[in-house]
Amino acid sequence: MRRLRKSTQKKQRKIKKSSSNFNKDYRKIENISISQVCEHHGENLEWFCETHDEVLCMVCVPSEHKACCGVISISVASANSRQSTALSDLERTIEGTLHDVKQCIMNRKSTAENIDKQELAIKTTILETRTKINSCVTLPNGNLLIANGTNEITEYSDKGEHIRDIPVSGRPFDIAVIDSNRIAMTYADIKFLEILNSNNFNSENKISLQNCCFGLSAEDGKLYVISEDATIKVLDLSGVQLQILKIESNKPYYITASSNRIIYTNWEKKSVHCCSLKGKELWQFKHETIAHPGGVAVDNYNNIYIVGYYYDNLITIIQHDGKDRKMDLICQLRCTLTKRKIPY
Repeated sequence: MRRLRKSTQKKQRKIKKSSSNFNKDYRKIENISISQVCEHHGENLEWFCETHDEVLCMVCVPSEHKACCGVISISVASANSRQSTALSDLERTIEGTLHDVKQCIMNRKSTAENIDKQELAIKTTILETRTKINSCVTLPNGNLLIANGTNEITEYSDKGEHIRDIPVSGRPFDIAVIDSNRIAMTYADIKFLEILNSNNFNSENKISLQNCCFGLSAEDGKLYVISEDATIKVLDLSGVQLQILKIESNKPYYITASSNRIIYTNWEKKSVHCCSLKGKELWQFKHETIAHPGGVAVDNYNNIYIVGYYYDNLITIIQHDGKDRKMDLICQLRCTLTKRKIPY
């Protein structure tokens, strides 16, 4: 997005600069002044030498053009010139050029206005789309699966082509890939999570829970679920509860688990937390760029990606130990994630 915004702004600056230059050049053409006084003698220019093609004053004639036989008055020369086809063609050319310059200035102004409108439309579309998308995962076949705030999930190809809309049990909050054939899904307003076949999207199991659940992660045959009672439920794939992790955060949101740690975001405290698989907090990270932390994911190098919920938030990359952030991005990232998931 940032590249798109920079590119648009760069084009606008070029157009405005070009338009300004055209205006200046046009004014130069429009305001040309022609002196009617001889620059050598200070007398009025009243004569014209056909031999030298020069306008002369009364002093120029005897001093410099005495031997010229084609010295006539300017009025006579002007009358003759008006009948010249070449001059008429030149006048038409100049008039056409001035018209083209004016039209070019108008077109450039119109283009600049259109770019402003297009930029606003793009920003509006992105904002509306971002507020609708809850989660996005990459399926084993490379396709994207998006939860868009409705009772459907949408599948896209890796080129962004729409494939199909898939009805589900409710409005999905989060999606996790379990293996090559299964995905799991939570619904924020329904007290169960669901396991579906990732090829035909048929429901294979609905696991009932005592509370509504939010963020979801799948790791090593286990499901890690953030519950509305501010705990992390650890379940096996049949729904048997293995652990309940009490964490220090009172508003956990999204989660990602690995073989040795759990990372989750806290919407209310605007923070990112890392804890052991037993729930013991290892570190906490806060920064002004993380205004409303949403989705979280980890790459192959254990870098942590935090997605801001709103349009003007950055994608923040935190180093594995939580001591510092590596960079802030506001563009589309193309990376291979171990969890293959960056929820929005």
